[in-house]
This record gives sequence, structure tokens and C-alpha cells, in this order.
Amino acid sequence: MPVGGEWTGVYYSQLQGYLHLMNEGNSIQGRWRITAGEKFGEMAGEVTGDVFRYEWTERTIGMVGPTASRSGRGYFRYTIPKEGEAHEIAGERGPGQDETGEPWKAVKQMNQVPDFKKVTPDETEDRPTPGSGDWDHGGEKKEGEGDSEGGDAPKDEGP
Repeated sequence: MPVGGEWTGVYYSQLQGYLHLMNEGNSIQGRWRITAGEKFGEMAGEVTGDVFRYEWTERTIGMVGPTASRSGRGYFRYTIPKEGEAHEIAGERGPGQDETGEPWKAVKQMNQVPDFKKVTPDETEDRPTPGSGDWDHGGEKKEGEGDSEGGDAPKDEGP
């Protein structure tokens, strides 16, 4: 690994958008959302020095069926072109068991902390749909929950 290099960070590529990587020990997890916004992906793998080998899955938002996602393997090599210049990762990703085919180069963004929530579409998060109640309770509303911010309307108790 180059002196001063660290895998954890946010990397930018014009085509692939922002890639957020988190490194713990020799494991790295990452997520990205392509610049156009209609696809997002996840990766996980092992790092040895300046090389990160990973498995990836990329999904098309709103699409279902066999063509809604694709997956494969890939690698990145971490470099610092010249002292004082931006850090880069460059590699390839391929379909299935092949880790080559599609080039991917990205520049590390200084002073940005990786946050998977920033690149994960709302459609994929594990949370109840607004107004649907609480998933932990079978989708039913808890007592006192209403459809508006003010809670349930008062009940007419009669005379």
C-alpha cells in the first residue's frame, strides 16, 4: 500500500458515480450509485496491500426479472500518482466468475466520509412505507398513531 494511502473513503468516477468504501481489517465493503442514478451496486471482498479483489452486484431501480441485476467479480489497485496529488483506484470488473472486462477508475474525494445511505436508493431500505404503520407489528398502526401529524382525530364519545 502506498505511504499515506487508505482504502476507506469516497471515490468518484464520471460513469460509475460515487463509490463509498469501508475497510475493516482485510475486508472491504462498498456501495455506489451510477451518475445517471438508475443503477446502484454493492461490493465486498478482501484486500492485500494495494489490491482489493471483490464480488459485486448491480441492480436497476424499478426493474424486476432476470435482467434487473447483474453480478460478477473485480479488482482495484490503489495508487498515488505523485506526492501531493489525489489518490486513485483503477481496475476492472467482469461478469460471473471473470474479474476483467469493464474498466473502472476513480479519484478519492478528500474530506468525504463514506456513508452507504447516501448511495442506497430509498426503494431498497428496510423501512415501512409512510402511513403503513410499523413493520414489526404486522404493518398495523400502534395505538395512538394516526394518518396525520396531529395523531388520531378525537373519538365522539356521545352524550
